Amino acid sequence: MWCDEPHRRQRVVTYVALILVDEKGENCIAVAGGANTALEPGHVRESLQRLGPGPGDVVLVGHEIPTVAASEALRYAKAAGSITVFNPAPATSVDSEMLALSDVLTPNEGEAAQLAGHDDEHEALGGELLARIAGGGHVLITLGSRGAVLVGRDGSTVLPAPEVAVVDTVGAGDTLNGSIAAGLAAGLPITEAARRAVAAASLAVARPGAREGMPTARELEAALAG
Repeated sequence: MWCDEPHRRQRVVTYVALILVDEKGENCIAVAGGANTALEPGHVRESLQRLGPGPGDVVLVGHEIPTVAASEALRYAKAAGSITVFNPAPATSVDSEMLALSDVLTPNEGEAAQLAGHDDEHEALGGELLARIAGGGHVLITLGSRGAVLVGRDGSTVLPAPEVAVVDTVGAGDTLNGSIAAGLAAGLPITEAARRAVAAASLAVARPGAREGMPTARELEAALAG
């Protein structure tokens, strides 16, 4: 991939992930960051300025980019009045400012423990992280085949995952995050958006592939109706 900037033209290797899937559908991923590691705060600002997010919009931020770039995305979106959804994967180098800028934080159970600095009950970890994020926000801790737990100011809600035959867990987290962001952008309450996101992730693990395994909106609606 070529990266063009004023007065400079450089070749940047594309992000590559090597994924191994065992007989139970669980995965192990080795990543070469490539172009992702070249993303700078300036790139983020320019892109978001073109997109122009505002109140009522949702900005979903992942952490497979440099921390300074992810921080800039959260900072810009928050200043614009948008809802921020932050997936702290990996949880390494996530700082207190990034948590404070998150309206919805979506760690898995290992990342939640890493962010809190200790292990504990999921509700307790969620409550501890909730105190560190934006006022009125939520923490959604994903639990794999057990679903997720949503923690907010008014308590916690367990969201069980539908039972499926697991083929490939690759992309389940991406599916969940994309689905909850889409639900919030559509104006759904956070609990309903999270419930749909858990269902979408369950559909994704029932077939192979990351992007290929993601359900369409029609498939999700059919699954929820059934």
